[in-house]
Amino acid sequence: MISWLKGHKRHCHFKDCRCAKCNLIAERQRIMAAQVALKRRQAAEDAIAIGLRAMATGAQAVNGYLPQGPIFGLEITEPETKKSKYCQDSTP
Repeated sequence: MISWLKGHKRHCHFKDCRCAKCNLIAERQRIMAAQVALKRRQAAEDAIAIGLRAMATGAQAVNGYLPQGPIFGLEITEPETKKSKYCQDSTP
């Protein structure tokens, strides 16, 4: 059955139906929701990777795509401590 009434989910007569067709539709909806969640998660991870790559190399993203090359395994330096950054030796 096709309902032409948009936004009728709350008042649908068949929302508790457990027939084979309704189960198939519900399963497809779950699969599509999982795929959308996966794509969003991958997009967020790609955005983080682009930011890390740009900060490490100074390279700009081309058309929003990750440039070629390794993301991880870039040379990592030791962080500066506050003491070494702000304190100077008094010895001449």
